[in-house]
Amino acid sequence: MMKKMVHETILEIIKEEPIQTQQQLVELLTQQGVSCSQATLSRELRELGVVKQRDESGIWRYLPGQRKSVKDIRETLKGISRLSVISIKLADYLIVIKTIPGLAPAVASFIDKLNLSDTVGTLAGDDTAFIAMKDGAAAEELYEEISEILHEQ
Repeated sequence: MMKKMVHETILEIIKEEPIQTQQQLVELLTQQGVSCSQATLSRELRELGVVKQRDESGIWRYLPGQRKSVKDIRETLKGISRLSVISIKLADYLIVIKTIPGLAPAVASFIDKLNLSDTVGTLAGDDTAFIAMKDGAAAEELYEEISEILHEQ
């Protein structure tokens, strides 16, 4: 319930004010009684699909974006994975995904958009993506999920 209120407050503020920095938004949230760190705010903005772009007057500001559901993101990941992933390997708390050239960043980006709580981060080169998980158990669970996606017909 609290998270929903925070999300609604964030969206209300960015619709009414030309917010250009996260610090501005943190200050306005504080004025409205919502305490939140910049790191937490950054995560909330990602969850809400808020993007920074130019408004009609040319000013860069935070605006509500087209928010995709986790289900939509998973379906897109399935499509990209089936077309681009060559192999996937588990290495302790890391998952290493080999793709056809040029598509590792797309795979890593969609993993990021899932906002998995156990994901520490992703790193992608041209044809290899690394997914760092908080521990080996979390890595194994995601590895199995991605492997299932790849083997679905």
